[in-house]
Amino acid sequence: MLFNEFSNSHHWRSALVFNHLLNLLIGIARVLPRVNVQANKGGRAALHVDRFKKILDSRFREHLPITTYAEILGITQTQLNRVCREVLGKSALDVTHQRLLVEAQRDLIYTGISIKEIAYTLGFGDEAYFTKFFKRLTKKSPSQFRNESLQIMKKGSQ
Repeated sequence: MLFNEFSNSHHWRSALVFNHLLNLLIGIARVLPRVNVQANKGGRAALHVDRFKKILDSRFREHLPITTYAEILGITQTQLNRVCREVLGKSALDVTHQRLLVEAQRDLIYTGISIKEIAYTLGFGDEAYFTKFFKRLTKKSPSQFRNESLQIMKKGSQ
């Protein structure tokens, strides 16, 4: 589907190419943690990280403290940070922030909802705090990111 869409010049071509590419990357990403666990022959660190990411995917909007995630996993906060650094190369807090950022970017690109609504749906108390969080991680405000992303998509469809 990706190749066929890329080869044609239909309206909205770039958006569909982007969508097919995103689906492909998500499919690959879903397989990678399993490969990681298998490569480590069920290593505890990889298993903890895999479980952490699954819990995080379902609860990231709650902004739970790392200690809560560690308690759910039955390990200490120090252990959770250690296994995250070992397997992913970043702290558990960085992993939670990246998850929020991915969802924010997705909402900014694929929805027309306001930045204020995005902030609230992601569990931020106010738009200003969300903007500060987003800018710290991307060096761009949410509106700059949205505008630049839309410009890139427009250029790709021409």
